[in-house]
Amino acid sequence: MATAPFRIYIVTDSSNNSRLVKAQNPQQALSHVASSTFTVRKADPEDAFEAAKAGKEIENYKDSAQQRSEEHTSELQSHLNL
Repeated sequence: MATAPFRIYIVTDSSNNSRLVKAQNPQQALSHVASSTFTVRKADPEDAFEAAKAGKEIENYKDSAQQRSEEHTSELQSHLNL
């Protein structure tokens, strides 16, 4: 099986800061930037309690196919509300 060619992707954050990343797909580029920007660890019960007390909500992970499906459903429903 042939590997995907490397491409240059531009990854932009919510503050409009951009980075160029050479990767085989957009997910690799995003993962590279995220891993050099964020740290991740499993939250213990105390972490969850303190975050909830501070008003933070738990976000549910959605894979890209699920996200696209929900966006498509939302677009279809928006036409019904015209």
